[in-house]
Amino acid sequence: MKKKLLALAVLMICASLISLGTLAYFNAEDTAHNVITTSGVEIDLQEWKELPSAETPEGVPFADLTGVMPGEKVSKIVTVKNNGGAAYVRVWVSTAISEPGDPITNPTIKNLPLTMEVNGETVEVIEINYNTEKWTQGEDGYWYYSRALKTGETTEPLFTTVEFHKLMGNAYQNSVTRVDVSAQAVQSANNGESALDAAGWPET
Repeated sequence: MKKKLLALAVLMICASLISLGTLAYFNAEDTAHNVITTSGVEIDLQEWKELPSAETPEGVPFADLTGVMPGEKVSKIVTVKNNGGAAYVRVWVSTAISEPGDPITNPTIKNLPLTMEVNGETVEVIEINYNTEKWTQGEDGYWYYSRALKTGETTEPLFTTVEFHKLMGNAYQNSVTRVDVSAQAVQSANNGESALDAAGWPET
């Protein structure tokens, strides 16, 4: 009888040892996903009649004008807002005065001279008051802003008025003046010391 009990005890101990080998252990694991997102370059070319202010928080956008007379100065304020990553900004301005009509739809319309002779001197028919303190005109004709713009920043105006010479003659009656503006931006990070020596500008 004693031998049977001893054998049974040994079997129970062995069974216990086997069951210990199948125990589950609490454990955990984790993986860190590190995401690096590149920034982008995005700008908004703005043309105003009146800049946003306390009186006009939304500002007054520039709209086409009619009935402008010689000697008149009209408000046309050009700024650029940066909606992307830090960037340099440059602006191209082109002017043209044409006979009445749309030269795009009517190619026979002729352009009128942008300069005229007054008392032996050549003067501009229309004068744009460029801000040469904050903007610099490069050799390529573009106007470059003096510093990089951070996200959400807006440039100082490139210009604020366009003035028509008081001695414009009859040849300019009913003429159409166009002051076209386009803006470009390029990243400023790791890209030169200023807009003038930055690389990677959009192809023109």
